[in-house]
Amino acid sequence: MTNFVLDEPAIRNCVLPMTSEQYRFMGESGLLENNVELIRGFIVKKMPKSPLHTLLVTRLQAALVGLLPTNYFVRKEEPLALQNSEPEPDLALVIGSAEQYAQNHPSGSETVLVCEVALSSLALDRKKAELYAEADIPHYWLVNGVEMRLEAYSTPEQGVYTHCTILAFNESITVPFAAGNALHLSTIFPHPAE
Repeated sequence: MTNFVLDEPAIRNCVLPMTSEQYRFMGESGLLENNVELIRGFIVKKMPKSPLHTLLVTRLQAALVGLLPTNYFVRKEEPLALQNSEPEPDLALVIGSAEQYAQNHPSGSETVLVCEVALSSLALDRKKAELYAEADIPHYWLVNGVEMRLEAYSTPEQGVYTHCTILAFNESITVPFAAGNALHLSTIFPHPAE
């Protein structure tokens, strides 16, 4: 039986959350590990990346880059500046150019799609949907690598996505802000022989 110390409300109330500014200062000072992110004021260790996770992210990134107009770009595992959080989604479709964010990370209003690839992190990535909805990011894709399907969340209202479409590996989805271009999910998920 495991007993996580933060599960106890009395102890959790004694923990000091961190601001985004403190988190950035620690990172710039070399005081943070590379595999962490700030979620709701707490440093959270990211899950290790398996070869399948890497394959899914790489394929999805290549597919998105090939469909986007010039006024958008795809960030891979880079921070977003949200309220008291700096998540590092596997991929984020952002308005503008990379040079535009030389001084500041993109905010929720500058992000149109966030993609998380989940194998062992499915529970955490489903909770992250709340973060992205609160930031009014219009679309959130959860690539479920365990069940080989895509959960497409959209229409955030009052911190919750009000629509969710679940697509199988052999279906297609229209890429937001990509002039109606469709992405066939078989280009992302490995075939049984792979």
